[in-house]
Amino acid sequence: MRAAFLEEVEKMGMRDIPVPEIGPDDVLVRIKAAGVCGSDLHAYIGKHIFRFPPVMLGHEGAGVIAKIGENVTGFQIGDRVTVDPTIPCGKCRCCREGNTNLCPDRVAPGTKAWWGGMGTWGDYFPIRADHVYHIGDDVSFAKAALCEPMANSMHIISQIQGKEKNSICVIGCGTIGLFAVLLAKHAGYKTVIGSDPVAFNRETAEKVGADLTVDPIHQNIEKIILDATNGEGVDVTIVAAGAPGILDQAIHLTKRTGEIMLIAMMSEPIAFDSWALLSRQQSLRGSMLYNTPDFEACLKLINEGIDLSPFMTHSMPVEEAGRALELLKNRNENVVKVTLTLD
Repeated sequence: MRAAFLEEVEKMGMRDIPVPEIGPDDVLVRIKAAGVCGSDLHAYIGKHIFRFPPVMLGHEGAGVIAKIGENVTGFQIGDRVTVDPTIPCGKCRCCREGNTNLCPDRVAPGTKAWWGGMGTWGDYFPIRADHVYHIGDDVSFAKAALCEPMANSMHIISQIQGKEKNSICVIGCGTIGLFAVLLAKHAGYKTVIGSDPVAFNRETAEKVGADLTVDPIHQNIEKIILDATNGEGVDVTIVAAGAPGILDQAIHLTKRTGEIMLIAMMSEPIAFDSWALLSRQQSLRGSMLYNTPDFEACLKLINEGIDLSPFMTHSMPVEEAGRALELLKNRNENVVKVTLTLD
C-alpha cells in the first residue's frame, strides 16, 4: 500500500508498505480522503511533541470499510465511514470522569502503539471499531474527514460555563477558529465576532457565521468590540491564535465575569496582566482535543448537511503531501483546509 512518510524535517516521501493486519475488535478502512492538520505541519517543521521523522503522518480521514474483525458488529464491507483517531485507556481517572481527551495513556496515529506507527496518509488505516462512524451516502469523504478538526472546536464551545449568549469573539480565524465561529453561531450566540489580520480569513469567517470581523493590526479592536457590546465587552473570548500580548487583548475585550477560552497551542511562554484578569473576575480556561460527544455532535451536523464548503479550499493527491505542507507553511495562497485524496 502507498503511505506518505515524513522522512526528514521538511522532506516528505512515498513508501510501499504492507497492508496492516487487524485484530478481532478492529476494522480496516480504505482511506479515500485525509485532512492535513496543523499538527502535521508541526511535525513537518520539527516542532511536534511526539511525532518525529521518519513517521507516517495523518490522523483525519474518511473512506470505506475494507475488512472487519471477527467480533465486530454493525459494519459491512463497503460501508462509508469516518474515524475518531484517538483511543483513550478507559481506566484512568480522566476517562472515568468522561474527560477521555485528557487521558495520559491515549493512543494516537503516528505512534508505535498505533499498529507500529500507522497514519491516515495511506491507502489503508487500521482502527478499533468503536471509533468508526457511518457517514451519509450524500456526504463526501472530504467533508467527512473534517469531523475530527471540527470536534476540537465543538469541545471548546461545550466547555463554556456562562449561560448568556449575547456575544462571543474568536481571536484567530484559522481552521479551528473558523470552526469555532461556525459552531458559536449554531449554538445561538447573537453576535459572533471574528478577529484576524488576514483579509481572506475574515472573509471566510463572515461566510461561516461571523456578524462582525476585525483587523486587529489596522483597527482598534477594543473600541470596535466595546462599541458593539454597549461598552460591556463580549461574554466569551476564544483565543485561537498565539502572539505576544494575545491574552491581554482577550482580557480587555471580555466583560467583567466573562470567560476567556484558550485553544491556541503556543510554542513559547507568554506573559499577561494577571491583575487585569482578576480585577475583572474573569475565568481563563484551556481546551484540549475533544471527547466522544463532541465528535458525535459534529458528525450529526455533517450528516444533516451543514455547509462546510468554505473550509474545503484545496485538494490534491496523497503523493503531493509535501506540497500541501509547504502551502500551509508558506501561506502563499489563500488556504483553510487541504485534503489529500487516495483513489
